[in-house]
Amino acid sequence: GGLPVDAPERSEPGVLCTDVPAVLGRRMGPVRSLMAWLSHAIATFPNAHFIGKADDDVYLHPPAIIRLLESVPVGMRKHAYLGYHNWYHTLYEPGRQFQFTTYSPQRGYSNMAARRTGLAKRCSVPNVTCHGPFPYACGPFFAIGRRLVQALAANEGIRAEMDSLSVLPMPAKEFVVEDVWLGSVLWRHVGSRLPLTLLSVHGWDSLYYDTHGFRVHRQLAIYHNRHKFINRLVVLAHFLELHSCKAPLGWEAANNGGDCCPAGVAAVGGRLSPPSGEPAHPWQAWRLKVLSTRCLQEDGTAVNLGNVSLLRELGVEARLPVPTGLSTETWLKERDSESAVRER
Repeated sequence: GGLPVDAPERSEPGVLCTDVPAVLGRRMGPVRSLMAWLSHAIATFPNAHFIGKADDDVYLHPPAIIRLLESVPVGMRKHAYLGYHNWYHTLYEPGRQFQFTTYSPQRGYSNMAARRTGLAKRCSVPNVTCHGPFPYACGPFFAIGRRLVQALAANEGIRAEMDSLSVLPMPAKEFVVEDVWLGSVLWRHVGSRLPLTLLSVHGWDSLYYDTHGFRVHRQLAIYHNRHKFINRLVVLAHFLELHSCKAPLGWEAANNGGDCCPAGVAAVGGRLSPPSGEPAHPWQAWRLKVLSTRCLQEDGTAVNLGNVSLLRELGVEARLPVPTGLSTETWLKERDSESAVRER
């Protein structure tokens, strides 16, 4: 969608060029690209249990990702929605773009978040429709079960919504965030008919890191490179090739028995109340459980990969392609300028 026919990217291994128009830019391009990928993948990989998506500023450790996905019981895979889950509301006013408002179901934080964003007041405005709170898997990495991807790709309501979003007015600096939008359409278009299985991976299990720092454990699977220090990805690859620890994984029911979304709730007057007309969703919620603490016990504290002396001690520095005349410290701070510009 905009690349010249002789662009070198078209011939790179593993690159998929879609028909998504480049002119959409950050406004609607990510949503269109995501749906184009899901539709392509479900047709191209007929035996895949999961279809995944990751951002381009993320390091994935393939052996750990495979262990993570293989840990999901076979019977839970077809409707799986796996990732680091947060919660949002969708606010919709006819003729205008969707607005997404943050919300967390965690006690002690949910009411504070709702008050800060003025959720109850905004949802009480005439002609404004609120949906949620719905869970969404954050963009750095998520995986979706095959049957669920099929339902997304075939849903006429989702296709119509993408068309309408492309023409609705939007302030110049705003755009539709594709990971939140995906959670929203699962909730509004698919989730009342299919029993989704939420599989939540969180930072405290030491497999998922979404942080500005560079301290990790050896059982790491996913690292979101927030500062766009491109060479951190190289360091992670060599560190984990030498020192990764295979943590046994399992899943346990979340939310006192596994029910995710018996009904939508909104914070009203300092307490949680169901909004009118929001359907119940028969979803099951599970959270990742590391079945052995051996890796963490052996590590002690997280390993600071920004410490060059430690990299040298671990045998990592000798593997790094640091240019002659450049210090490892300086090399570690080089940023991916293209990613940094896209983030802004």
